[in-house]
Amino acid sequence: MGRVLTSPIVLLLLVVVVAVAVVVVVLVRSGRRGSSTVSAEPLAAGDVTDAQPGGHHTNVLAVVSLVCGLVAMGLVAVVLGHIARSQIRRHGGEGSAMALAGIILGYVQIGVSVVVLVVTAVLSIAAS
Repeated sequence: MGRVLTSPIVLLLLVVVVAVAVVVVVLVRSGRRGSSTVSAEPLAAGDVTDAQPGGHHTNVLAVVSLVCGLVAMGLVAVVLGHIARSQIRRHGGEGSAMALAGIILGYVQIGVSVVVLVVTAVLSIAAS
């Protein structure tokens, strides 16, 4: 029974389930369901939001951070998520919850990578 719980695949699946649960909780607590839009309009240099008069705008880096977090690009998700949250605080806009979800997923992926590397190193040392 102990070997089943220490299997790397089982541990990885457990971490993924916990990460998805955290992201869902963050998004539900944000209270924004379908209130923002993302535009495909070209952006001016240095402008990462699609400012629409009288409308909502979502920070593009927040969306990219969340996508990177979902496709296992942990470090990129963390960096872009922090940049997006900083821009949202300074300039306004929406997407803070998406950026936070990307940050959380990124840190979870980095943590899992470190654990896998340490376990692999320990097992290779023990086997030699």
